[in-house]
Amino acid sequence: MVLARRRVLIIGESHHLWPDAREDRSTWTQYCVQRLVDGDGYKRFWPSIERTVLGKVPTAGERSQFW
Repeated sequence: MVLARRRVLIIGESHHLWPDAREDRSTWTQYCVQRLVDGDGYKRFWPSIERTVLGKVPTAGERSQFW
């Protein structure tokens, strides 16, 4: 599956970094998205975005390419 090179701003989700978190604060969003791609920490918001943009429930490979 080849996705068109379009930029989309998604508004409606937030994530928070706790003071004792080990992750680098400058890469926190990338860390959260990578967890999503890896199938860890999957929330309801993210699958809704995938289904809306792709028009279907994506396979693991499509999910990785999408994000």
